[in-house]
Amino acid sequence: MPVSRFMARQLARPRGLFGRLFLGGMLDRANLRGNALVHEVLALSPSDRVLEVGFGGGDLLVRLADTVSGGGVEGVELSLPMLRRVDARVRRRGLSGRVRLQEGAVDALPFEAGHFDCACSVNTVYFWPDLRRGLAELARVLRPGGRLVLGFGSDVAMRRAGYEAHGFRLYSMEEIERALRESGLRPTARERLEQARGAFFVSRSRRVA
Repeated sequence: MPVSRFMARQLARPRGLFGRLFLGGMLDRANLRGNALVHEVLALSPSDRVLEVGFGGGDLLVRLADTVSGGGVEGVELSLPMLRRVDARVRRRGLSGRVRLQEGAVDALPFEAGHFDCACSVNTVYFWPDLRRGLAELARVLRPGGRLVLGFGSDVAMRRAGYEAHGFRLYSMEEIERALRESGLRPTARERLEQARGAFFVSRSRRVA
């Protein structure tokens, strides 16, 4: 089904009344299976320090916090409505001691080098100003050997639905893996999930020591 200009803008950066009241739940439902696969591929240990970039409605972020009992979870998000929504969700679940949320962007992460054991992001690469700069910044904040897991939709299916016409930058798995290598990361695994709206890809890589 073709995507509307309004919905494409909301997906890129949820805003206004619609973003605050409706989009978080819609994102959680739409990304449910993809988030579950990314969580599985991350293979977290309880002591891991984890970063999620662009956490949207917070479904994956809560999964991370439920898993990481002795480490910690940091979330960075451009959308203030999503930031406030997920902050309230975290507090309701009693997870505030494990989770810290900040407004921010992938190409200027507010963390010191080597801070995280792993990082992840789902359905955000389309909106990054520069793919390689974002990946290099993620590599910077990972410890040597740290893991990065990215989830993203099929470029073929998304192009067919008209996302590219609304400014989405679409990538094949091969393009993502080439950019990972150029950014100091080594691809180690790939997964594919078939969904009604098209394939969803998951790429796992490690920061080169």
